[in-house]
Amino acid sequence: MFVFQSLLMFLFTTLIFCVIKFRWNRRRLYELAAKLPGDNGVPLLGILPRLALAKRKDYLDIVLGFIRDDTPITRVWLGPYLMVGTNQPEIMHAVFNSPQCYDKPSIFYGSLIFTNGLLPLSGKLHEKHRKIFNKAFIPRRLQHLYGTVNKSSKVCIQKLAPKVNQDDFDVYYYIGACSLESFGLVNLNYHEDLYGHKILPYVDAGFAIGMKRIQQPWLNTEFIFRRSKLSTELDEMMDVAKEYLDRIVNHNKKLHMESNGSIKDDRVIDLLLDPDNEFSDQEILDELVIFALTSFDSTAKSISSGLLMLAMHQEIQQKLINEIDSICGTEKELTFDNDFLQRFTYLDLIVKETIRLFPAGPIVARETSDEIDICGYKIPKKTIMVMSIFAMQRDPKYWGDDAHLYRPERFENLENPQAYLPFTGHRYAMIVIKTFLINFFRAYKIDTTLKYENLKIEMSVVLTILNRYMISIKKR
Repeated sequence: MFVFQSLLMFLFTTLIFCVIKFRWNRRRLYELAAKLPGDNGVPLLGILPRLALAKRKDYLDIVLGFIRDDTPITRVWLGPYLMVGTNQPEIMHAVFNSPQCYDKPSIFYGSLIFTNGLLPLSGKLHEKHRKIFNKAFIPRRLQHLYGTVNKSSKVCIQKLAPKVNQDDFDVYYYIGACSLESFGLVNLNYHEDLYGHKILPYVDAGFAIGMKRIQQPWLNTEFIFRRSKLSTELDEMMDVAKEYLDRIVNHNKKLHMESNGSIKDDRVIDLLLDPDNEFSDQEILDELVIFALTSFDSTAKSISSGLLMLAMHQEIQQKLINEIDSICGTEKELTFDNDFLQRFTYLDLIVKETIRLFPAGPIVARETSDEIDICGYKIPKKTIMVMSIFAMQRDPKYWGDDAHLYRPERFENLENPQAYLPFTGHRYAMIVIKTFLINFFRAYKIDTTLKYENLKIEMSVVLTILNRYMISIKKR
């Protein structure tokens, strides 16, 4: 008994010592944090219990809830992690432009499984990858995109023909297949019929597991995660993704061997396989997951959200159809390029309004590598800056009392352009979205039984409408 009590006392004393040492080493962080507006939440845990127990559909509301409107920034604790949230454009721009805010917090981005890719990387590694892949998205390379998306969108429209005059259906899986095939043709030098492929629903499910690991940080511990049900589900999804991505890699490796290394086209896949870039096999896989799966999903959901909005707003849909008819006339074959797309001014307003209300990345996070002064506040080192693009782009302070409504005309005279932050890869996505919508509305009109006020939005790696993208189509 005495031995047990002595052991217990030793463990308790050691624990107290470790806590005191932990807090002493972080005393500067606590000192500065105390001067920031906000709440501490549950002692030692902050908002962690609320996040850990929350359902997926409530996660966005919880994150938005701790960002107060009466102060530019809000302090909150996620266990031992200090987070500072904001929905103010001036603070977001200050963070994005600061060299002390270049790192990405591992507690968030390290939960996304593909940790060796451009999205979760920080510092010099991120800079290295970014410089390499910038070559794939220069204007000269984007010229290849117009014709490919034009052809792919026409295939998608043909695939949709059996749905004419039928009940509402989820259009995302058609748009997703079209978007991923287009990306594959342009940047991966590969084509595969993906309509009905199970990789599309697996992308959403895989992202949901990533979000669960953010909600419950202990799942980032490999020992714990590998003993959870989520690990088995993720393995099944990754097997399907790897099979698809391996086919892409093997196809292109064969082409590179047959050409004796003469292929230098600066496509994403060519850059990944170029030995001069020194990518490991794991880096190649993770970058393909990010480029092929994450980027297609953000574009596909932007198009799907736009279709749903137009189905709900018939008068806006008709104005778009009128613009398309006035420019395209009865020509069966159109030549798509930048000059052609620039003529669709109302379509441009529609796409921007869709991205405003449904930003692909609703929350962006950065970690401070040193103390930094931002808009009059001294932010400690190792603070996680949480920036709600979703809240900013729906804030009546910048968008008026009707900020929550879908009104494309607001972009005709934008008073606060700094409060609009389209996602990375915006130029690429705009080509895909506009080209698809032009071809789509030359063929169909759409409707939906969903009501705008009943939409439920979920925060994931890519913003998702929980009601799904339910529309019905009719031939024009």
